[in-house]
Amino acid sequence: MLYSNTFSFEWPLLEVVTSIPVLIITGFTVLFFIYRLGGPRASTSQQISYSNPSKLNTGTEEFSKCNSPGCVRCKNYKSIKENLAKKLDDYLQTIIVDNVDEENIFERLKCSVEKAGEKPEHEEQNLQGSQSILHNPTVFQLCGLSSKPWYERNEVCEQDVKLLENTFSTIWEEFTVVYEDFLQGDTTGWLSNSVPTGQWSVFHLYNQGNKVISNCIRCPSTARTLEKLDTFMCNIAFGNATFTVLQAGTHITEHYGPCNLRIRCHLGLQIPPCCSLTVAHQTKHWIEEGCLLFDDSYLHKAKHDGLEEDGPRIVFMVDLWHPEITEEEKSALKYLFTI
Repeated sequence: MLYSNTFSFEWPLLEVVTSIPVLIITGFTVLFFIYRLGGPRASTSQQISYSNPSKLNTGTEEFSKCNSPGCVRCKNYKSIKENLAKKLDDYLQTIIVDNVDEENIFERLKCSVEKAGEKPEHEEQNLQGSQSILHNPTVFQLCGLSSKPWYERNEVCEQDVKLLENTFSTIWEEFTVVYEDFLQGDTTGWLSNSVPTGQWSVFHLYNQGNKVISNCIRCPSTARTLEKLDTFMCNIAFGNATFTVLQAGTHITEHYGPCNLRIRCHLGLQIPPCCSLTVAHQTKHWIEEGCLLFDDSYLHKAKHDGLEEDGPRIVFMVDLWHPEITEEEKSALKYLFTI
């Protein structure tokens, strides 16, 4: 593994005679503690919270539902859910519908918007015994879409998945430069997601549909690759492209994603032993240079139970459109859910 969290060195015992060895030892001591802590902490000024959870028994472990009043994502999702029906009416007024068949293409979207208005914000599910509700988009669900927890690489978005895997070396090379700066204490562009245990840091190229220009400038080839993806979910609040780093001992507890509109793709960059992703109680393991595809509106969790010396788990996460959503629906959804 390229990035390990520990290294060893020998302490000189009685050989510190001049100031130069003292400075060298001091420098190595500082680096040692940086690596032992898994690198510097990312900025928490825009922290996305997975802590302060409401805890419900799912029969397996604690379930996390964010209660943090300062959570960036919760605030944004709450604001974009307001007045969805009016927004849809406004959108339909801006387009030209030539016949009844064209008007009908928005029927399931209209139905979905009505149901979204009826569902309370962060609706708590009635979980009893060992039976949990496995599928629960917390913000918006488009009626009529097929769904399942996991997808095979050749099953959906096949060309885009191949493109990501084929450009692995370029993506990894650009990330290593950014991460080296991070390990040296430059946390510019990084955010920290609070978790019950461990450390979870992210570096967004696209965050909730919006391009993070300063970060894309630091990863120009990766940003161009994203622009080549036919199914990349940009210009909508549910779309992200992010480098996500889990240090050893990190547990992201069970939670649901906000919508059923996307297929989440994880390209494995550095995968130590004992790292796992569980979706709807089905566990898989990332592989380096390969993609895992899943629907994150199902109950899911992630773990890095490896050792510090094995280094962090690093993946490039990209949100792709669900293949059954039409182009007309995509345009309307972008209008409804843009931040």
